[in-house]
Amino acid sequence: MKLRSLFLSLAAGSLIVLLIAGTGLYWILANSPLKLLQGSQSIAPQAAIFVPKQAPFMVSLLVNPDRLQAFREVITTPTERGKATREFKQLKKNILQTTGFNYNRDLQPWLGEEITFALTSLDFDRNQSNGNQPGYLLAMQNKNPELARRFVQSYFSKKAIADAAELVFEQYKGVNLIYRRTEPLESTLVSAVVGDFVLLANHPKVLRNAITNIQVTDLSLQNANYYQQSLATITEPGIGFAFVNLPKLLARLVEKPTPELNRASQILTTEITLNRQGLLAQTAFPGSNETNALEEPVDALKYVPSDSIFSVSGVNLKQLWEKINHEPASGNILSQVVQKYLTNLEENWGFNLAENFLNLVSGEYALALLPNEDSNLDWLFALPSDRQAITNLDELAELQGLSTGKVSLGSQEVTIWTQLLATASSTRIKAQVQAVHTSIDDYEIFASSITALETALTTDTPLVASNKFQRAISPLPQNNNEYIYLDWQASRPILAEKLPVLRLLESVAQPLLKHLESLTLTSNDGDEGINRASIFFKLG
Repeated sequence: MKLRSLFLSLAAGSLIVLLIAGTGLYWILANSPLKLLQGSQSIAPQAAIFVPKQAPFMVSLLVNPDRLQAFREVITTPTERGKATREFKQLKKNILQTTGFNYNRDLQPWLGEEITFALTSLDFDRNQSNGNQPGYLLAMQNKNPELARRFVQSYFSKKAIADAAELVFEQYKGVNLIYRRTEPLESTLVSAVVGDFVLLANHPKVLRNAITNIQVTDLSLQNANYYQQSLATITEPGIGFAFVNLPKLLARLVEKPTPELNRASQILTTEITLNRQGLLAQTAFPGSNETNALEEPVDALKYVPSDSIFSVSGVNLKQLWEKINHEPASGNILSQVVQKYLTNLEENWGFNLAENFLNLVSGEYALALLPNEDSNLDWLFALPSDRQAITNLDELAELQGLSTGKVSLGSQEVTIWTQLLATASSTRIKAQVQAVHTSIDDYEIFASSITALETALTTDTPLVASNKFQRAISPLPQNNNEYIYLDWQASRPILAEKLPVLRLLESVAQPLLKHLESLTLTSNDGDEGINRASIFFKLG
């Protein structure tokens, strides 16, 4: 397998290994004294000193994998312990299968309390003639430098003999680099032992840059102002840590160029801690101060059915919209995806959603996606009723060529927007439903179909009252700005079709991803120029 595939697998594995400890949390004892629930000994990775400040991505496991396995075995019931151990071994095998490493033989004797993986650059040689050459760096803390050196020498000696290749021992700023000589030297595994770390990279230049970052401290991520500013918000150590230069990472994932980073607000740092029901990721990012608006979920959620696979709710939709849709032309991939979807909707409706629809939402709201009988998704939107604003919206729809009319849904009067279409096979006219809406209590409910609207009006088990939603929000800060909820099990087939990178993640992460039930995200208190967001991974 190509060296690029090796490092991509390591990247995916580094992310998923952060889920290891949580997969057995379903069986945690009520008053477990296990120390891993209190986090690791470190708040942030020491290996950040090797990583350049322009790096798109860095993720760290801050506890030894053996401690995680012991934790997993302790918290599982005796009947499930064998299964848990097999899953853990399978995960290690999946992560290491492209490296040629055997965990018990090669890594366990010397591996310490930190494993850090970084995508250091999108193009480390800056040579356009050979395309983009991403730089990858893996730093593993060693508790026994002598055993670590033996591992490096033994591994490269065996590979050189197997491939009939010449070994290169290079001195760079007092550090011994070892790698196999290849022609041309485009991509080859290179390693060095530097202090308490074993470093692996996909090219000598990547490793030389890592060593330079130690000696010229202004070059390293460890000394970047925005990185230190974000670290200052972490009050308790966790088991994992991640740093993301968002536009550059997205550019790598979708293999599209993006402009150079010019806003600190696109830098994220994330701390991952254990929770009795799963994992809690708390993210910090520079930005303007915000005021928390919620102390509990909004009442509009009572119209969202419990089988919804995705929901967003809060009291400031404009603020959330600005976060998602900020400068779509600047290379923000998420904004481009949202804009593409909304452009299709605007073409059908004939008016600008942001100007004519979002302006209606001055208070609480709930937006949801739910499955329908055609194996597609319906949308649902609940907001406080404003009769004059709704009337104006109906008139605007008519001006844009949509037909509006009234139908009865039980005792409820419903307004329906339709588009009249002529069929090619006959002279008959077909009315295609574009949206429906109705007033109930103090709310206006919009939906993409009459079926979805009827479900919202008649549901006996709204999402907000369901146990799965309450468990999904319980670890999150009570004072926040919104709840974004994703039912992972129900949405996974849809996401797998839309996001090919998910298939790579699953190939490495199985069988652990099958334990993931849901993800819930919220943003909360901003102070001293730092905003925060929390993501809870509910595991079962």
